[in-house]
Amino acid sequence: MRIALAATAPLFPHPHTREKQGMRIRHPVVSIPDVGSMDHAWDILGPWEVDLELLERNDRVPGELAFDSWDEAELRLDAARAAVMGVPAVVRLERDSEIERTDAGGGALEWMMEASGAPWSLRCVLWPGDLHLRIEHAEHDQELFRLRARRTPEYYAAKYP
Repeated sequence: MRIALAATAPLFPHPHTREKQGMRIRHPVVSIPDVGSMDHAWDILGPWEVDLELLERNDRVPGELAFDSWDEAELRLDAARAAVMGVPAVVRLERDSEIERTDAGGGALEWMMEASGAPWSLRCVLWPGDLHLRIEHAEHDQELFRLRARRTPEYYAAKYP
């Protein structure tokens, strides 16, 4: 007697899988220094749309924050708006601490960066698709700016079709 075995989904699918057009595909994972492997939603590499919030003037300067690696990034602000607001249009950033999981909702990641060419210290907090940076004076711990960076749905659709 022959028994035909039906193809079924595993009882316990891999945690990084999803369904796409009826097929089970594996989510990409990224390697994060000091933390390990996590779902692709935690990928910080590449471009982010940003708004630099000037606390004293209640104004914003748009731009882009591009991470070359978890250790280095470049902030490029709208040059005309940055000049009017008295902030540099281009700032290189370097990671200055370990990356740690926080107690914040959703298990955010947190680390510090320092700016070259500006007296800034930046506290970075990352949730999937949303990055918040608190920019302080490097010597006085006075908050100067806030920067909110986000990824668009189009970014994720193009990178992870």
